[in-house]
Amino acid sequence: MPAPTTTPWGPPQTAVPFGDHIWSISTASHGGFFLDAEANARIPKWFQDRTFNAKGRDGWYEEDSDAALVVVFHAEHFPSEGVLRALTMGLSLWAQFAAEKKVG
Repeated sequence: MPAPTTTPWGPPQTAVPFGDHIWSISTASHGGFFLDAEANARIPKWFQDRTFNAKGRDGWYEEDSDAALVVVFHAEHFPSEGVLRALTMGLSLWAQFAAEKKVG
């Protein structure tokens, strides 16, 4: 898959591949991951729907909290300490979200 030429955060400044189906993208103001349809299918729809502006549905995962989903569901592309960090960060953020929204 070629690198994306547009992103939800502006024009890409860098694009680093993680395997054949995932790109880490940086822009002047933000960044995150882009997954093609095959890679995105591994992330459950429930999580995709709850990403920032539901961009996960289109394969976009912003660098703050959403990126942890990519690391967890595609752990084979990341060092084990990165996966553990993503799990810790993601669980902490989801716990805060659940407490604020009273999600059960």
